[in-house]
This record gives sequence, structure tokens and C-alpha cells, in this order.
Amino acid sequence: MRTTIHLAVLYLDLYLARQPMLQDQLEAVAAAQACLFIAMKFEEIYPPDLEDWVERRHRQDVLKLEAAVLKALDYQLAHSTVEHQLALRLWEDGVTTTNDKMELLADLSLFDLNIRQLRPSEVAAGIVGTVRKEGGNEGIVLSLKWMVERNPESLHWLCDQKYRGLLGTYP
Repeated sequence: MRTTIHLAVLYLDLYLARQPMLQDQLEAVAAAQACLFIAMKFEEIYPPDLEDWVERRHRQDVLKLEAAVLKALDYQLAHSTVEHQLALRLWEDGVTTTNDKMELLADLSLFDLNIRQLRPSEVAAGIVGTVRKEGGNEGIVLSLKWMVERNPESLHWLCDQKYRGLLGTYP
């Protein structure tokens, strides 16, 4: 599911870059839902039905925007994400899974427009380097402080019970 979220954000970024004018907030929400639906169908073995997570009155809007997004993306859905690049870097080192610190930084990277301008391989290299260099939580805490200074809402959204256990105290 992590890769699905990263793909959905990437699809939404690409769509908005090509179709920057949305009429209202409802259309923006529908575009985000359409991108998530596309990402789920592309990435998940058994994606949920649209009926399971979109209100009945909005389903047609999501389906229309799904078609618009696919057309705007020229049906090019195979993109590399930070999650893909992390897995590749770790596989090259003989490691089979990411750890919580790497996942946290990968998730935080979704919130920063400057970071999202970088190639996924560059972001993944930075994440792996930060976690390996510091070994402990110091690098993660510094990264969180940097993110909070730039976007305070990102910390509140991401720091659920999983990350609280990882960090102990917040910056």
C-alpha cells in the first residue's frame, strides 16, 4: 500500500502539471481519488472496488476524472517512486526490507514540493545515506525538524503511534 500512495501522489502531480485548472475543491478531491484508484488498480493484486470507498454521489465524477487523468498521462503509468528506489538500493546491498526510519523519510518526502522535484533515485539515496550515517534517530529527528519548519502540518499527519515509538519525543 505504501507504493500505491506514492504512485497516487505522483499521478496527481503529473496530472496537475498538465491540467492545472480545477474548477473547485470537489473536483480536486475527485482528481485525488481518481489518481488513487488508478494507482490501486496498477499496483495492488486485489484493488478495492470504487463502491467501497467513494460515496455513491461522487462515483461518476471519479470515473470521469479517472479517464481524464489517464488521457493526460498518455496512459503511461509505469513510474519509479521513492519506494521503488529504496527497495532497489537495499536489494543491491543484500537487504530485503526497509526499516521504519526509511519509511518515515519516504513518507515525509511526499509533503515537500522541493523534494518532489528531485528524481526518486536521488531522494532514496538521501534517505539511505541519512539513516546509515546517523545509525540512530539523530538524522531522523533533524530531518523532522527541517520538515516541521517548512510544513508544520506534515508532522501531525505522519506521526501516529508507529512513529511515536520510533522517535520517542518530537523535535
